[in-house]
Amino acid sequence: MEIQGQVNYISSLVGYKTPARYSARAEFVFDALELKNKRVLDVGCGKGGLLAWAALQGAAFVLGLEPEEEGAVGGSYATLEKVVSTLSLDTVEISRSTLDGYSLSKPFDIVILYNVINHLNEHAVVDLHSNPDSYNIFLGIAKKIRSVMAANGVLILADAARSNLWGDLGTKSPFARTLEWRKHQNPAIWRALFEHVGFRTLDLRWSQHYLLGKWSSNFLMRYVTSSHFVMRFILNNENTMGNR
Repeated sequence: MEIQGQVNYISSLVGYKTPARYSARAEFVFDALELKNKRVLDVGCGKGGLLAWAALQGAAFVLGLEPEEEGAVGGSYATLEKVVSTLSLDTVEISRSTLDGYSLSKPFDIVILYNVINHLNEHAVVDLHSNPDSYNIFLGIAKKIRSVMAANGVLILADAARSNLWGDLGTKSPFARTLEWRKHQNPAIWRALFEHVGFRTLDLRWSQHYLLGKWSSNFLMRYVTSSHFVMRFILNNENTMGNR
């Protein structure tokens, strides 16, 4: 199956309305990152949309971890298996393990945390910004992520920000009806946390609305809709894998 045919198949399977929307989202997330010959880790990879995109762009090895724990999309792993097997993605390995439960032998060039960071501890994330104990829990998580990355590796972190018009009004957002805003944190909190353990922030971008394009990629537009953002960090320090 040619690449466009694979993109068409993946987009419908993982829940995008059109292949163009799927491509636009993946291109926004990976913007200007070289994927060819890279080792990629997708933590909480869901149905595998970003994982498959990395493989199609020539990644040397892609590992997807999808334990389907609390907060996961039901049936994700079955879809993930179908994506990998149907497209014969030989460079992809998938597992139901958590990051802590999987034995890793080599560091990764790119780590993806797409809509998953808050699910790594849904109790501690609520008061991460104000409770030292909760902060230390996530500090440990950040150190774990750092420990599996190569020097100059890139971390992609995407999530909804806590600050949102509808959340501040104490009601459900018509653009994100299932979100519990108190279980999310603003980008500044994540920036401080990951910079604390040796990362440097590359960029922060507010996700675009597909039909509205680039002009919708700003805080105000996101604040009144879904508050979704994508942050990217680079690890300049020497790899610390094994020093956990």
